[in-house]
Amino acid sequence: MSHFQAESQPPLTLGLNFLIELFHPSHDLGPLVINYLTDADQLRLATTCKSLRALVVPLYKLTIPNCMQRTHEPSLVDFVQRYHPRVWSISPDFEDLNDHRAEEVRRFLGQLRKADSVFLDVNSVSHWSQTFDYLKELFQPPRRLSLSIDMGPNPSVSNGQAAFPDHRVASMKRWFTFIRDLQLSFYADHDQSSLLSQLLPLFAGVKHLVVDGDISPSNLIPELAESFNQLTHLTLTTPFNIAPLFDSHCIALQNIRSLDLYCPDDQPTLRAISSMSSTRYPHLYELSLFFGGERSDRNEVKWTDFRPFFDQPWPNLTRLTLQRCEVGGGEVGEYLATNFSNLRFLSFSNFSGSADALACILIHCSRLTTFHGIITSQNALQSLLDSEFTNSALQSLILDGAECNWDELSHLMARFPNLRHLTIAFENGDLYGHARQQYPNVIFGQSPLMPFYT
Repeated sequence: MSHFQAESQPPLTLGLNFLIELFHPSHDLGPLVINYLTDADQLRLATTCKSLRALVVPLYKLTIPNCMQRTHEPSLVDFVQRYHPRVWSISPDFEDLNDHRAEEVRRFLGQLRKADSVFLDVNSVSHWSQTFDYLKELFQPPRRLSLSIDMGPNPSVSNGQAAFPDHRVASMKRWFTFIRDLQLSFYADHDQSSLLSQLLPLFAGVKHLVVDGDISPSNLIPELAESFNQLTHLTLTTPFNIAPLFDSHCIALQNIRSLDLYCPDDQPTLRAISSMSSTRYPHLYELSLFFGGERSDRNEVKWTDFRPFFDQPWPNLTRLTLQRCEVGGGEVGEYLATNFSNLRFLSFSNFSGSADALACILIHCSRLTTFHGIITSQNALQSLLDSEFTNSALQSLILDGAECNWDELSHLMARFPNLRHLTIAFENGDLYGHARQQYPNVIFGQSPLMPFYT
């Protein structure tokens, strides 16, 4: 009997009934469980019984590894031949395979229904072309594509000529036009402008874009601003000149909902952020800005450097994160309380506000459920404790750098009766244990006490 051939089906046991209920599509528990199962465990689960197989196979997140080493395993081959599962992620690499082995891998992949996510590590134009030919033949276009560009110097690329002939570009465009989630990683140490000029326009339908790696191609942002008009989520983890994205004629961000940007700490960038308005970006609900660049002093960038951003209503913004940016003064609390009325999540990596600023935020941002701040003044915590108020919405409070004793903790808990998570530096170790006993419904985290900045 085959390793994956099930015997006659026994009556459903209590355990099987539980599994069938767990993976029922009426709720989201099944996909969460699948996330923690190995490939082998997923395969075993599908062979438990027919009733369960119909529920779990559509949830599979099998990962076919680099060079397809596991196609040598008879159990995996047998399972694929029987059930043709959808593959969650595939990282094909045909470059080092001989013709016989490549054909074996192609037959194996041909029995998979559809790849939801594809990872391509592009280190040469020829490698890219060969891999793409296999994917185009075997799979429907995936929704997600991770493209790692780590190409050595190539005469056809580095001298400004086109990396691909026109017929190749047209073929790729027909396949890539269906991709909605794209991750670009750059690890080359030389100019890739001509390659990007050909590749980026192929992904005009992308809605979620993540760009990371060790380098920042100079023409990526201009190409992005010109080619993309359906973006809803954009993440840049390396510093780019982002100013062109905020130009009044740029349509790349017209539908943007989430921005997570590594921002150079220069004047063009700060002016670009200052120019943002809720009327131009009416769908923006999440904004995260990480400042870094030539200036190494963490206090160089201040919220006042882009004050116009704060001095206007942002009724749809629910999540705001500022990292390596000094947020200080009572005025910022007034701006947040007045213009960011629907904030649910707020995070500052350097909160050096006046004694009243922290209290102003937590009192008046009435819908805030999570606040995370690095507190650089103990007076800010004391002002919060001295204020007479109750905030029933806040559920998670992280105050890195602040220290409290038992009386201060009791006052803090009284201010936030529905708090479920608190991270703060306790005066001593015994206080941590006492707090867990006194407030069993609250998860306590111990924050390191950070030095105060003057």
